[in-house]
Amino acid sequence: MKIVGKPSKPMLVALAVAFLLLQALACWLDSGRLGVFLAGAYAALALLAVIHMYFTAGEKNDQLQMLISSAHVETVRQAEALLYIFSVVKPRWPLPPMRNMAISPDFAATLTALILRLRPQLILELGSGTSTVLCGYALELLGGGRIVSLDHEAEYAEQTRRLLEEHQLERFAQVIHAPLREMMLPAGQGSWKWYDPQPLADLTNIDLVIVDGPPEWTQELARYPALPMLAARLSPQARILIDDAARADERRMVENWVREFPYCIERIWDHEKGTVLLKRRQA
Repeated sequence: MKIVGKPSKPMLVALAVAFLLLQALACWLDSGRLGVFLAGAYAALALLAVIHMYFTAGEKNDQLQMLISSAHVETVRQAEALLYIFSVVKPRWPLPPMRNMAISPDFAATLTALILRLRPQLILELGSGTSTVLCGYALELLGGGRIVSLDHEAEYAEQTRRLLEEHQLERFAQVIHAPLREMMLPAGQGSWKWYDPQPLADLTNIDLVIVDGPPEWTQELARYPALPMLAARLSPQARILIDDAARADERRMVENWVREFPYCIERIWDHEKGTVLLKRRQA
């Protein structure tokens, strides 16, 4: 892949810096656009990184150039998702970093839009963090509902509680420390490690389940117990939103759930980590 007539490095760097300055000007003129500025700054810095990689690598390695191009496309997609989030949600405090171990912006945008569309009264989240905060803001926009988030790590549970306090969302969101325990699943589905079910005792008619835990390293098919343990607690219109759905374990989990329970795939998103939405099959 030979690049013909490529722009100079100083020109591309100047364009990226100009873009960043324009974002700063927009933020100064309208303080309510802080989220837009942050998303723009994120995109500008990513562009600078791509420029650096491109010019230091040269044109000899076509595979590396394709990788850079793919990374650039993914960065733009994530920046677009951030722009959507900040156009809807007006955070009272900076949101935690996304991607890597945390949710990616594309999943966060889909989650926010889904809550606004479905208007769930009760959300159960498996694995707390940035998504808990965004759910709280979405419920606040709707004027009601609540999210209960389980976390197997006491430290992370407390960290998310502090986030909710900073964002003033305690009215809509609750985080519960639920250690992983060995237990027998219903209907003879074997023994698994999963969240301590005691906090679920009073939860019924759950409208939305967010499956983002436990971590995959805890066991094979670590997140499979979610539907066996929760099926009897879901409302008739319940949806199940699955993060990391591009991983092999999550793909197998979805196949098993669809085969063993009256649920079907409603939608699949080609997100950075893969996202799947399940709903109850019609009789």
